[in-house]
Amino acid sequence: MSDAYGVNRERPGASPSWTSAAQLADYLHRGGSLTPLATDLRTAPGEKVYAQLPVSVEMFIPGEDGSYIHKGGIPVSPLGAVLRAGMAVRNSHHKRQAARLAREEWREVDRGAAYISNQRLALRLSRMWDVIDYRMLMDVVFDGAGLQLQLNGRESLRLVIPAPDYHFVMAYYLVFGQPVLPPEPYR
Repeated sequence: MSDAYGVNRERPGASPSWTSAAQLADYLHRGGSLTPLATDLRTAPGEKVYAQLPVSVEMFIPGEDGSYIHKGGIPVSPLGAVLRAGMAVRNSHHKRQAARLAREEWREVDRGAAYISNQRLALRLSRMWDVIDYRMLMDVVFDGAGLQLQLNGRESLRLVIPAPDYHFVMAYYLVFGQPVLPPEPYR
């Protein structure tokens, strides 16, 4: 079945979330509107909340320098050979750990609840509230694991949420006023 974009939404191997996201994009493209939810979030006049969901907030953290302390210097003796073997194993472990920490990657910084409204993204986190006004968003990118929020004047954030492809379509529509198809399903 083709949608308003001329795209077959029933793709083999597509997740139910991706299929729902494609259906939402098609519905919005044809002039449909989102249904607001009743939530406990205090809203401004005219503000409507369309999603409330659990979230893990991640930041892109540059890795450490990859260095570690190499230990050695045990005397030559039968006991020294055993100690050197133990230190070699320990040094190998520290080297692998240093290499893992040196990788640049998204790392979780907090958890809580996300509220997606027609005016802002509100994050009720374990340590604080964070409110992102849509005027601050330069782009919203779906990366398979979550939504990357590229912000004006702030570090980018990634929100790991349930059904990220579906909520990408919703958020992109609310932020930029354009219905978009979700990216191709990740396999």
